[in-house]
Amino acid sequence: MSRNFPSSIAYASEIRQVIGGLALVPMLLALISWVSWTPAYAETPTLTAKLDKMFADVYSSDAPGVAVLVKKGDEILLREGYGLADMELGVAIEPGMVFRLGSITKQFSAVAIMKMVEQGKLRLDQPLADMLPDYPDLYDSKVTLEHLLSHTSGIPSYTAMQEFWQHARKDHSVAEMLDYFDEKELEFEPGEKWAYNNSGYFLLGAILEEVSGKTYAEVMDELLFGPLGLTKTSYGEPTRVTPGRVEGYQFIDGEYRVADFISMTAPYAAGSLLSNVDDLARWKDALKLAFEGGQSASGNGLLSKASLERMWTESRLNDDSEVNYGFGWQLGELEGIRVIHHGGGIHGFATHALWLPEPDIFVAVLSNGHLQPPQMLSVQAAALVAGKPFVRRRAKIASDGFKRLEGVYQIDEDTERVVRVENGALTTQRSGGPKMTTVPSSATEFFYEDSLTRISFELDESGNPVAMWMKPWDQEPERAALTDKPLPSGAEKVELSPEQIDRLVGQYELLPGFILTVSRDGNRILTQATGQGQIEVFATSPTELFNEAIGARVVFDLAEEGPASGLTLFQGGQELKAARIKPETP
Repeated sequence: MSRNFPSSIAYASEIRQVIGGLALVPMLLALISWVSWTPAYAETPTLTAKLDKMFADVYSSDAPGVAVLVKKGDEILLREGYGLADMELGVAIEPGMVFRLGSITKQFSAVAIMKMVEQGKLRLDQPLADMLPDYPDLYDSKVTLEHLLSHTSGIPSYTAMQEFWQHARKDHSVAEMLDYFDEKELEFEPGEKWAYNNSGYFLLGAILEEVSGKTYAEVMDELLFGPLGLTKTSYGEPTRVTPGRVEGYQFIDGEYRVADFISMTAPYAAGSLLSNVDDLARWKDALKLAFEGGQSASGNGLLSKASLERMWTESRLNDDSEVNYGFGWQLGELEGIRVIHHGGGIHGFATHALWLPEPDIFVAVLSNGHLQPPQMLSVQAAALVAGKPFVRRRAKIASDGFKRLEGVYQIDEDTERVVRVENGALTTQRSGGPKMTTVPSSATEFFYEDSLTRISFELDESGNPVAMWMKPWDQEPERAALTDKPLPSGAEKVELSPEQIDRLVGQYELLPGFILTVSRDGNRILTQATGQGQIEVFATSPTELFNEAIGARVVFDLAEEGPASGLTLFQGGQELKAARIKPETP
């Protein structure tokens, strides 16, 4: 069983990176959760009606929305559009419309690579320096093709680099893009860890071009899209007229706005493709047919069963532990049923597609910028079709009923989870993460609002807690043992004068189009990230602010005199620098 598993929170992280936002309010950290199982939508008579209600209850007709396809075998249970494809023209989304896929692109890139492996043009153990001879061999030939495919290379991800986002609107050659990370040191030894990595998949695109002598777009058209009849799937060239393409939106400062432009030379083989829900279903059918030993619909072979089995098998790290990621797909279980899936996020778009092979249930949800993450509903839809629908079951329990669960729980040598009762609710906070409020479903079982993670506590014979379990929907549970460490008291607050606060106020650009505004209200210090509400922060020194509830710390670059020139945001294990771009009137 796996000991190391990538969380689908990685996709939340990617959405923050690619869309250009690092959320101070952990809206996307609740993408994954679990809840108590009870019959859902009992009042609706048909499965299709239940599915339609599930989506219609979330997506209004006057905001961005989604295209949805739900199939079981050959039966289409739901094929519908919800919300607006173009807010300026008032055009509604039709289910066949075309969306940016974001990182669902990775599975197409991975299959193209595996076709070249089958053709003998590449090897999984082939070193990066051998495949791209002009790429600086900083890694002593340690990084292989398999490391790139499985996100275990240790190469820094370029979408986490601030210098990249300053030029994301500009078209770059492949060589120019490689310059962003080809001189960076490895973050860890190849195969030592799993870390979601767009640089690895960018390199896979460069390898496809090197081996074929053609552009990435040409390779995908000739190798996959054309032979499989995927007529709505293509490289996302922004200036090409693409019939049915929807507009992407971002929610900024309390309103929807047209999404910022990004050159498709930036996401490239990691996230540049366009498609629709119908083509994604055809893609799944072609893969299924190939896995069963058949041919694609057009008579052209896709991949061997052995290649697909490798792509859909958990990758192994150097210590022989498994991660829940194959090649281009994330792997897991939905209440005991095998699931193969992936999500994506790119300026103005969020996507998710999953397949349950055994009951052959397929769900694709493509969004053009609605605030509801599509993965939440795609998982719920698949569970409903699989006969295991779920809703949140709430229990009324006085806070003193779970006061005994408080404590510091040890996940591993470096990571803890603090559990305490605050304002009548049980909260949990992982090291370096935000404080999350739970909802009880029993005296020992909890869940997060608007998420799908099950939390349960393990008790001894005397009824005292000994451990807690976290169970994301597609992963093995994470156990944390209760320690005898005292609950942390938190950072010590200091009072700053209005003059000291005024040196900090201003606007700081964390990423292009994503601004952190620091302001003063009397002696209160407020921060507001683009598209989010105001959050009060507290000082621990004249140069450092924090908010324990969201697990964020801000350190200012402050000279002896004058306003701060910049800041560094520490949150969720990430470190992001921002330059001051505009003063803010106190």
